[in-house]
Amino acid sequence: MLNRSQNWLAREVGVSPGYISMLVNAGRTPSGRIRRRMLKALGFDDFDQLFTMEDRDDEP
Repeated sequence: MLNRSQNWLAREVGVSPGYISMLVNAGRTPSGRIRRRMLKALGFDDFDQLFTMEDRDDEP
């Protein structure tokens, strides 16, 4: 949407591109510190503009 790559975001946030990939593919949940860095790098000020919360039901 912002025409930025995951590699760019990783550099701006100070994490590895692999970590950003895990966040994008729902393999990890970012810490508060990483969320704040991502929001700043992308020019957003509201958590809900970037992230959605899911209830995961582990039962089959």
